[in-house]
Amino acid sequence: SGRFTGNGFLTIPSSSLLTLMGTSSFTGTTVLQQGELRMDGIHSNSPIRLDGGTLTGRRYVGPVNGNLGGTVWPGIGGPEYNSALHTRNINFNSTTTFRPVLTSSSPDFEGHKLQVAGTVNLGGSALLIDVYNNFKPTNTATWIIIQNDGNDPIVGTFPGLPEGATVIGEGWLFRVSYT
Repeated sequence: SGRFTGNGFLTIPSSSLLTLMGTSSFTGTTVLQQGELRMDGIHSNSPIRLDGGTLTGRRYVGPVNGNLGGTVWPGIGGPEYNSALHTRNINFNSTTTFRPVLTSSSPDFEGHKLQVAGTVNLGGSALLIDVYNNFKPTNTATWIIIQNDGNDPIVGTFPGLPEGATVIGEGWLFRVSYT
């Protein structure tokens, strides 16, 4: 929960949960191999390399790069922890899964999203939509699951989901837009 500094590699090899809190000035690469890395602090100077496991949280991280697999699951738990995961560039690939959680019919409330201040490259990553508990989406609501800062266009798509395609999330039908 304290501050850590330096360079090099921070590797998370086990299948347990590691929560990083506080403000870090660590500039080396954080490698997530297994388990869950929960970002509950500011870790924005270190690029995160996904070799497996799950990156979750509600604070600030550096660029996120898909490598050998892994899941990005913004937020923590249910709506009581409603907050976005803020990143710099994201560069996913076909081994990466993006797993947003919808918790409310009010799109303004929805915070389980990825807020990106930089480039967004979906790279053929998989999209897995979670619908929290007994929440029932309405037909006319819109949710932003990746909030791009607008300075760079979104590159790539989720496989089989071109602009306007539909995807099923826990029995609910959603339409995808990259704009």
